[in-house]
Amino acid sequence: MDFYNQLANYYDLIFPLQPQKEKFLLTKLNASASMLDVGCATGSLSLSLAEKGFAASAIDTNEKMVKIARDKAKLLKVDISFYTLNMLLVQQHFSAGQFNLICCLGNTLPHLPNEDSVLNFLRQAFSLLKKDGCLIIQTVNFDKLIADKTAYFPIKEGEDFIFSREYEYRDDHIIFSGNLFIKSQQKKLPVQTTLLKLTSGLLHKMLVDSGFKQVKLIGDFSSNSYHRESPACIALAAK
Repeated sequence: MDFYNQLANYYDLIFPLQPQKEKFLLTKLNASASMLDVGCATGSLSLSLAEKGFAASAIDTNEKMVKIARDKAKLLKVDISFYTLNMLLVQQHFSAGQFNLICCLGNTLPHLPNEDSVLNFLRQAFSLLKKDGCLIIQTVNFDKLIADKTAYFPIKEGEDFIFSREYEYRDDHIIFSGNLFIKSQQKKLPVQTTLLKLTSGLLHKMLVDSGFKQVKLIGDFSSNSYHRESPACIALAAK
């Protein structure tokens, strides 16, 4: 079983739903709104919003995470559509002007292989939004990481797991290395992947180039202004 399938079993413990994130998204949704969650993982955010009556669809590339999300939806008896789908194929799967809100959170976007693929996704997202619809993107604060050359992140630990992360910096990308240690099995599961250096300036430019008429950057889900020391970079882009 590979790392991401193993991670799926612990995902909700390592990355629980953040109330502030959900509260923020609720301010962007009206009673009849439809939304698409890109990179939904085990679906906690989408399920919570769907429980509140919003028409939600969600995608992720990992089949096991999508299966967990579907099982949770059945258990909760929530009407929501989960799909195993690459984010670069959204325009083939959904209709133009289908959504009021598209969110791509949790540092999902920098996993795309290059700047062209990011621009490709942003243009597809633009086409799927209704007039005045909004795209919300959350990444880590790459401006701060690159300037400080931050290498290690706080270790996350639970009753049966320890999850550690670190970054290695290259010219145009970052190597992300993670280790999931399962205590009950005394088993260590490593993963390594490449992240784009998606700085705030580059993300802002790509959103404008994709057609979005209003682009705003904030530093957290409390709507504080973005700056170099912000904990995250969150882009709000209106069609």
